[in-house]
Amino acid sequence: MEKRTRVYAAAIAAGAVTGLRSMAGPAIVSRSLAAGMMGSMQQTRPHWFGTKRTAKTLAALAVGELIADKLPFMPDRTNTGPLIGRFLGGAICGAAICMANEESPWLGILAGGLAATAASFAGHKIREVAAEHGKSDMAVALMEDTVAIAGGLSALATLRA
Repeated sequence: MEKRTRVYAAAIAAGAVTGLRSMAGPAIVSRSLAAGMMGSMQQTRPHWFGTKRTAKTLAALAVGELIADKLPFMPDRTNTGPLIGRFLGGAICGAAICMANEESPWLGILAGGLAATAASFAGHKIREVAAEHGKSDMAVALMEDTVAIAGGLSALATLRA
């Protein structure tokens, strides 16, 4: 697969991960950038996104979200506020991946943001359908955690520099 295609596919995948778990996508992308596993953001304005400090902070926030997601009073991801946050998180991930690999950040913003939005609705619907069929919300949430993390890591692994 051509490198350019892999870059945009990774932007879409990171956006989708962000749609499922709003902090997982940014945490995985930031960690991958900080470790030098998919290009460099050293010469870009948002170079801070690829620093070890940012990666650690986002990882802590992602762990907190994995816990908070299981709480019954958390708002639906498709509510306006959370959905905007997921779109923006996916957009940032897409832009960072594209900038680190010398591709258009604007296409990355679009790819990541739209993928985050679509995955937000898809994840919400899957949990609704699972509940209708008597499946444990906790079991479905844990499966969603696994898909988000494993999917994000494997998608970004294709960009190792």
